Amino acid sequence: HAAREAVLHVIGEKVETAQHGSSPAEEKPEKPSKAVEVPKEEIRTTPTKAKQRFSGCIIDLHVHTTPASPCSSAPIDGLIAEAKRIGLHAFCLTDHDYTWSKADVEALMEQYNYLLLRGNEVTTDQGHMLVFGLEKKIDRLIRLEELREEVNRVKGFIIVAHPFRGFLTFGVGQLGLTPDKAKERALFKRVDAIEVLNGKVTKKENAFAREVAQSLGMPTTGGSDAHEVDEIGQFATRFESLIRDEKDLLEALHDGAFSPVAYKEERGIK
Repeated sequence: HAAREAVLHVIGEKVETAQHGSSPAEEKPEKPSKAVEVPKEEIRTTPTKAKQRFSGCIIDLHVHTTPASPCSSAPIDGLIAEAKRIGLHAFCLTDHDYTWSKADVEALMEQYNYLLLRGNEVTTDQGHMLVFGLEKKIDRLIRLEELREEVNRVKGFIIVAHPFRGFLTFGVGQLGLTPDKAKERALFKRVDAIEVLNGKVTKKENAFAREVAQSLGMPTTGGSDAHEVDEIGQFATRFESLIRDEKDLLEALHDGAFSPVAYKEERGIK
């Protein structure tokens, strides 16, 4: 696997070949096991000048690595270093149609003493979906309805990524697209939340997504959609609870106690 090769390059002999890959599974336990055995108090980030004024944390839910995502030029070690520099609590590995193995991620967390969370940006007939909690390998174009069924089986979570990317190229008026019309898209009935701050779309497209989400009364998230190291953390998601592992992340997502944040702008980070 491409991501496997990247890990071996970064941490050398620390990852034994016996840990290769992750076994596809039809289902996960209702509550996934902890992502790593590192004691909770040992997972730290580098603080920034602007201190957090709440007891939760901020996580970038949408990040791509090389070579797992062919379109990315961001190596995992560089992303971790930058995330620490800007004080980001953690970030999610959401490579295209690829889920990192638990063993590889555990090895990286031990190497860098930094929290990494696994996800997957799955390609569906209704667009890209950020999926959390699903171990099963999906290496084909899948119908969103089918993906929803798979995720329900493991009590996972689906966020529709950049739902209006490219939709507003010619202007909302010219297409006659309004939030009321847009919210009728069938896909919104099959996802749990909507990404309304994405680093790869226009301000207008992000604003439109937010309007649709508000009209539907759905939870909203933010993610950088980073494909280069310096893009991580542009947008992120603020959680009211402290996330220490993948179990915590899924519980927090289902609780709905989170909101999108323009992380770098809010903190004056360059």
